[in-house]
Amino acid sequence: MALSCPGCGAAVTGSPELRLLRCAVCGARIRTRPVSGEGERAYEIEVLGRAETRRRIELPWTPADTHRLHAWLLWSSALTVGLAGLLYLLARFWR
Repeated sequence: MALSCPGCGAAVTGSPELRLLRCAVCGARIRTRPVSGEGERAYEIEVLGRAETRRRIELPWTPADTHRLHAWLLWSSALTVGLAGLLYLLARFWR
C-alpha cells in the first residue's frame, strides 16, 4: 500500500504496519504507530523528530486481512491446545 510522506507529500511504498519507513524522495524516516479504533485500522504517522508532521490515517479491512486473521487464530489455537496437552502428559508421567 502506498501512503504519502508527511514531510514532502511524495508517495511512500510500504505498509504502515512496519514501524519505520523511509521516503525515497526527501530521505525522511517515517514512524508509524497503531491507534486503537473501532472497526478500522488506524495509524499515526510522522517524520521522525518532527512532531508537527503527525497525522492519522485509517485503512479499511480487506478480505485478505480477514483471511490472514482467521488463519492466525486457527494456528495459534491449535498450538495452544497442543502445548497444553504436552504439559498435561509431562505432568502425568513425570514421577
